[in-house]
Amino acid sequence: MVQVQGCKYCRGMETVYSGSDQHQKEVENCIIGHVKKEVRTQAVRTDSTDNVNGLRTVEFENPFGTIAVVVLNTEDQRNNLH
Repeated sequence: MVQVQGCKYCRGMETVYSGSDQHQKEVENCIIGHVKKEVRTQAVRTDSTDNVNGLRTVEFENPFGTIAVVVLNTEDQRNNLH
C-alpha cells in the first residue's frame, strides 16, 4: 500500500481540470518565472533570513560570481527595502 501525503502548503504551478481541456496557471508559476531570470542553474544558496520586518530573503551566488537576492514581502502592505 502506497500512502501519498503532500506538503501542507505545497501547490502545483498549474491546475489541470480532469475531464476537460481547462487549465489555470497559479501564482507559483509567475513567481518561479521571475526567480529563474536571476537565479541561474547551479547557483548556490549562500544566505537567507526569515521574516525580518515582514520580509523574507534568500541570497544565491550564480556560477559566474553574480549575486541574486530574492525577497518576499509577507505583509499585506508595501514594504520598502533600505
